[in-house]
Amino acid sequence: MIYAGQVPFTLAHPAAVLPLRRRLWFPGLVAGAVAPDVGYYLPVLPTHDVLGGSLAAVALLLVGRLSLPSLMALAPAFVRVRVSRPGDFGRPLVRASSVVVGVLTHLLWDAFTQTDGWFVQQWDWLDVPVIGPHRLYNVIGYVSSAGGMALLAWTAVRCPKGQDWPARAGASRYWFWTLVGVAVVAGAIWSLSDPVSQVSDYDWVRRLLLGVIQGLCAGLGLHAVLWHLGQSRR
Repeated sequence: MIYAGQVPFTLAHPAAVLPLRRRLWFPGLVAGAVAPDVGYYLPVLPTHDVLGGSLAAVALLLVGRLSLPSLMALAPAFVRVRVSRPGDFGRPLVRASSVVVGVLTHLLWDAFTQTDGWFVQQWDWLDVPVIGPHRLYNVIGYVSSAGGMALLAWTAVRCPKGQDWPARAGASRYWFWTLVGVAVVAGAIWSLSDPVSQVSDYDWVRRLLLGVIQGLCAGLGLHAVLWHLGQSRR
């Protein structure tokens, strides 16, 4: 069983690093911003601290670099023309510091919005009830997650276009998207089978999102393997 508690939505966390994207290494910032939550999706060593989160971020960057061409092969044109090619491994100190800064933004956000967050433990006013069982820090987490996702969407729309990536075409594209869709549904069903999902509506939604993301990653991971096998035979 994977228990995530009441925390901001994982995919909203990169919104916190957007103001730093022109000064530091953006991929490292993003990887660091989501990496502390890896332990909620995979049975790995603790990742919700600076060291564990940084190591998880490095793993995410390596996996992302290897799987990026296959991801772009399935992505819609709107996405493909807005994702740049990965660069070299220069400026290692900047890259390393970007990862750590990304992790720190995640931990700071959670400190205000997580049940055992440092500021939640220090400031009683964050623990006041708002609606039913939802405390103020819960509501801050919900609102900031929605705001973060909206900000990321707005930033993506405004992102300048660049060079397109090679893409799958024809029937194979739809077959692979069907495969990914099946993996997403299977992940959701498996996750909702956990008794925790029946505790509250929040837990049901949380388990659903966990399962969807796990299934999506599994489906895209399988496609990445098949993509590289296909490329090696050409």
